[in-house]
Parts: sequence; C-alpha cells; structure tokens
Amino acid sequence: MNTDSAELDILVHLTGKQVVTFKVKDPHEAAHILDSIIPGKFFEPKQIIIGCKNSLSAFQSDHVTQVELITDNVPDWSFHHNVRMMREVSPTVFREKYANIKQMDRSLADVVHVSSEIELSNGEMIYLTLDVNTEPAISPLTPLDQHVFIQQMFTSHGLFAHHRDRGVVLINPSHIARLTMHPGPEAIPTGTWHASRCMG
Repeated sequence: MNTDSAELDILVHLTGKQVVTFKVKDPHEAAHILDSIIPGKFFEPKQIIIGCKNSLSAFQSDHVTQVELITDNVPDWSFHHNVRMMREVSPTVFREKYANIKQMDRSLADVVHVSSEIELSNGEMIYLTLDVNTEPAISPLTPLDQHVFIQQMFTSHGLFAHHRDRGVVLINPSHIARLTMHPGPEAIPTGTWHASRCMG
C-alpha cells in the first residue's frame, strides 16, 4: 500500500439502514487500516471497533451489512475464486447497460462479462459488473462446480468490489438476501429449480 495515499472515509451500513461515518485524516493511518484488512475474513470477528481519543464505537458484525472504504488508493486485493474484477455501478448505469443482458460477451477468449444485483437484508441494493475467467483450469464449468461456488461465496466472511466512485465496498455475505446474475451461467447449479424470472 502506498504510504502517500489520501484520506479515508469509512461508512458502516447497519441492518436498520443507518450509516455511521468516520474519517481518517492521516494518510499513513489510512494505509495501515487498508493493509490490515483481509476481505474474505473481514466480517469473521464478532466486533468491528473504530475510534480515536474522542470516542470509541464497537459494531456487532452480525448487524453490519456493508462497509464502504472511500479513498483514492484502491487496495490490491484478490477477488473471490475465478473473478478477475468486480466493480460497483450506479442503479442507473445498471438498468441502462446491464440488467437486460441476454448472453455473455465473449469478446475476450478467456473472460466473460456479467452483471449482478445484490439485495441485502435491510433492503439496500448493490449493483456490480464482473469480469470472470472462463479458462477450464480455474473457472467452474460443471453444474456441481457452480453449486459449490455459490455455497462458498455465501459462507465466506466477506466479499468486496471496487467502489463506483473510488475505493472499495466490503459486503457481508450473511446479509445477502438475493443475488441475481445476468445472464445466468451456461452450467446451471445442481438442484436449481428451472424457471424464468418475471420482471415488472
């Protein structure tokens, strides 16, 4: 992490839709915080503690749906499994460009471009675009692989995406009420009920 990074704003989203905001003005402390985070384990501890000499706040991880880390210095974290890049987009951009994708864009031989909408347990929506590997050695191709991939994602202790403005957003998988991919995978997960979603 670059120690000359900019300030850091931390926005903690709670299950009741409250958002508690903190600011880190010291660039070195901002870099230290980002360096200390392991995205896949972020929500594993029972508490998230943030504070200074003036006040101390402790959040129960079970009641945190997402944490936005707003900074000009984007951490170089690895994405989940076979994902090369995951970016948050605005609801408008999602509706205009991604919500009605009918087939995967295979313009790059080893990557497909998909979009996703995540509905959190508090009703908040997160819209994402993903670049996903299609190389057989690292990408789930069979229905069983897809089923395992979804299970692993939902049972992890944190997912992250590049923030739509700057920085990253950490998502608590235990608060994902619905995850929808556009388009669906070629290999439908084992045990899937075969039905088309009604839009309206």
